[in-house]
Parts: sequence; C-alpha cells; structure tokens
Amino acid sequence: MVPELRAPSSSSAASADSSIACSVNSEKGLIDDYSKTPYAEAKSMADPLPITVAGDSEDDEVIEFKQPLRKKQQVALLISGFFATFMVSGLTQSYGVFQSFHPHHLGHPDALLPDHDAKKRGLLALVGTLCSTSIALILGIFMTPILDNTTSTKWFFGERSGVTWLMAGGSILLGLGYFLSAFVRNLWQLILTQGLMAGVGGALLFYPVQTISPEYFKSHRALAFGIQASGSGLGGFTFSFLLHELLERLGIRKTFHVLAGSNLIVGLLLALITPPPRPVTTPRKFLPKSVRSQPLFYMLMATGFIFSMALGQPSIFGPDFGRSIALSARNAAIWLAVMNGVGAPSRIAFGYIGDRYGRQGTCLVTSCVGGIGALAFWLPAARLRSAACFWIFTILFGSGAAGFNQFISPILLDLYGPEVYFSVNAAVALARGLGSLIGSPIGGAILGNRKEAKEHPEMYTWLIVFTASSLLISCVISTVIWLMTRRKPVKSG
Repeated sequence: MVPELRAPSSSSAASADSSIACSVNSEKGLIDDYSKTPYAEAKSMADPLPITVAGDSEDDEVIEFKQPLRKKQQVALLISGFFATFMVSGLTQSYGVFQSFHPHHLGHPDALLPDHDAKKRGLLALVGTLCSTSIALILGIFMTPILDNTTSTKWFFGERSGVTWLMAGGSILLGLGYFLSAFVRNLWQLILTQGLMAGVGGALLFYPVQTISPEYFKSHRALAFGIQASGSGLGGFTFSFLLHELLERLGIRKTFHVLAGSNLIVGLLLALITPPPRPVTTPRKFLPKSVRSQPLFYMLMATGFIFSMALGQPSIFGPDFGRSIALSARNAAIWLAVMNGVGAPSRIAFGYIGDRYGRQGTCLVTSCVGGIGALAFWLPAARLRSAACFWIFTILFGSGAAGFNQFISPILLDLYGPEVYFSVNAAVALARGLGSLIGSPIGGAILGNRKEAKEHPEMYTWLIVFTASSLLISCVISTVIWLMTRRKPVKSG
C-alpha cells in the first residue's frame, strides 16, 4: 500500500523550521521558502496529496536538504543550464538544415555522402535523433548513481564532484564526434560519429545540469527551468541561420570542424562552473516499491514516450516540407529559425505562469497546442499548399509544443520529492528518450526514401496525422494524470 504524505514529527518539524529560516534569511530573490512547497503546505491541509511517494514505509518523513540555497549556485546553474541547452538542444532543433542539405547536394562536389545514402531519409533522421537529447534521456538512468553521490574530490583547480567529470567527458566526446564527422565517407560512419558519439557526448554534458537544477529552486522552479529551456529555442534560432551560412560558405566538412571546437570549449567551461547535486539528509532511493506500484508512474512514462515520438518531426522534416511548398533553401532555414526563436521567450513566460497558476495545468495547455496546431494548420498547409497556414503552425508549435519537456522535471520533483526524484526523473526520461529515438525513423519510414528532386506537400499528410495524433493522445493521458493528482489549488509563487 502506498503511504500517504503527512507532516513530520514534532522534533523533525522543529528541524525543518530551522532549515527554512536558514534558507530564507541567507539569500533573497530566487531563494525560496520551503513553506510554499507542496510538502510543507500538506502539513496544514485537511486532505493530503492523493499520491505520495516520499518513502517506502509509514515511518518515512519529508526529506530535507542539508545545506541552504546559495544565490551564486543558482546563477551558475542558470548559466550552465542555458548554454548546455543552447549547444546540445539548439543543434538538435536545427538538424533539419543537415537533413535537407544531403538530398539537395546529390553529386555535388561539397556532398558528404554518396547519392544512394543521401536519399535514405529515415536513416538520415536517425542521425539527428541520436545526436539529440534522446540519448541524454536514455542514458540518464545510468548517470543517476553518479548524481546521487555528492562527494567532491580535490583537484588542482578546486573541489569537483562527479557532475564535473561527466560534463567534461561529454564535452570531449561531443567535440570528437563532430570532428570525426568531417572525414566520413558513408552513412553508417555518419551515424556513428555525428549520431552516436556526439549524442553520447551531448548526453553527458546536458543531462546532469538539467536534472539537478530543479532542486536549487522552489517557488520559481518552473521559471528557472524556463530560462534554461529558452536556450533550446535561442540555440535553434541561432544555429538554423548559422549552419546554413557555414554550409554555404565553408562546406559541410569545415562546418563540422567549427562545431567540434565550439562544443569542446563551451562544454569544458560549463563543467567547471556547474555545482554538484544538493546533499540530502536521507539517502536517496532508487525507484522504491511505493513508486513502482503506482499506475501514475507508468502513465507518466507512457505520456512521455508518446509525446516524444512526435515532438521532433517538424524540426527534422519541416525544412523539406517548406521546400515542397516552394520555400527556398534560405527561407526554409528561416522557417526553422522562427519556429525555434519563438520558443525562447515563450518558455520563460510559461515558466512564470506555471509557477503562479500551477505547473501541471500550464504544462497540459502548452502540450495540447502542438497537436491542435498540427491538425488545424499544418494539415491544411499540406492539402492546400498554403504557406500562410504553415507559418501559423510554426508560431503555435514553436511557442507551446515543448512545454512538456520544460515542465516535466519540476513536476516530478513536486510530486515525488528529492528522495526519489533522481530515479523517477531518469525512468520517465528513459521513456522520453526511447520515444524520441524511434519517432524520427518512423517519420522517415512514413515518407519513404526520396525518389525525385521535387516533392509534393501532399506526401506529408500521414506524417502530419501521426504527429498530431501522438501529441493529442499524450495530452489525453496528461489530463488523466492532472485529474488524479489534483488537490486544493496551491500557488507556488
């Protein structure tokens, strides 16, 4: 039986009050009051949280952090999280430039791949999926033990935790993957270098900072995560233009050299400034029975899997679709930049709204925008060959579709607490990563291999239907989750 969440005993309550006072008085601004968290508020509520995952037995109590929050750590995490997302996720969001480059350079002197490989749309999409955050999400379950260990070791530039070594190793592997991509001669080599090597490297750089960040914020948790997530939109906006210009001016091989050097340098700097996970008073647990026995846990994994299958389709296949409705290569790159660019301010705005009015409800609304937008505007754009509908879809999808990815980690920490947050987040991330991993190849299989230079937008109809239906099914499951976990409205800010 799953234990209910309840207030700590009198002795631990006194300790908690002391911890709260220490946290509030030590810093201002983003330093948040523990009394505004769902756990603390549950003490005075007549009806406790309908789900509880704070521990395995009825003697378990709300977990405490050992150290108060420090503003310099919060600032470091905002910077590190933003730029890690900018580099890793931003390149992912602009991979459609590469996806479009290969089939449009058949027989060209600057071509990287032989013609028969450049036409394999599904396998090219797999490269983009592997180098995306999908690998980071899948490998998160294996990084959890390192994140659980907050012990620091002395080095010549100071004390460093396992997070530092994960991110530094990821930076080296990420740079090496892009560097070796410049020397490939066929598609399977590109899958290993730009896909697998860069993907694993990006995972080691991206996942640790994204996972530990929510623990360093309380009432402004979604806003802080939104600031970090805005790096994805701004990175996608920047790289969509930058990659197009680099490919045109330098060629694809030198472009890979530029990406290798920039990722290596930025990644190593981020590894040095990222703080370790916050130490906790009670050892963290790895998916205890109280979690594994709940349908909610599996519903969260299911909605993450289904949502992620669809999320990457527009960014990977959108530029090709744009070319099919007579957009030039440059305008297709501009389209991708706009879709990513509108996501930067919207993620910050939705983070603020989520903190103020409810993270789950805001997450649900933003997630549904993508599915509705695909049916209402992307599908008519294909059937009517309407550039106007395509641009409207671009704004809607870019603004709200990634809301699930932005809110899921803060929501999991709100629901489950720090004791099991790392492991639950890793499990849900695994489902999200697997969904992303298979989603793009499924999209490529729906479209089939390119058979002619000029394509017709009607060919994308079933891809659009797959994308929209997956997003809407995910929203239905998310609605059920929201109804299951509803309680008295609580403002987090």
